Amino acid sequence: MLAVLEHIPAREALARECARVLRPGGRVVITVPKPAVDRILAVLLSLRLIHGMSLEQHEGYDVRRTSPIFEAAGLRLLRRRTFQLGLNCLFVFEKPR
Repeated sequence: MLAVLEHIPAREALARECARVLRPGGRVVITVPKPAVDRILAVLLSLRLIHGMSLEQHEGYDVRRTSPIFEAAGLRLLRRRTFQLGLNCLFVFEKPR
């Protein structure tokens, strides 16, 4: 799920469904932008350097919620790191064997 989670209102249900459909040892890879991305996009929109973005769809999602949501569904965090100058987070969760 690349830059999708912040658009999903029922994140807990999504995490449970991921856990349900994964085989033991299966993995889900997620990327989530940090809140600073929204602020940068808002500035770019106001300067008319970009168009067509719907910032309200992010609902101010806090990336720190990602691990607890997926761990509560029974998945184990294997990896977390930032990329793109620290503006995005990568998460890899695994269903225990």
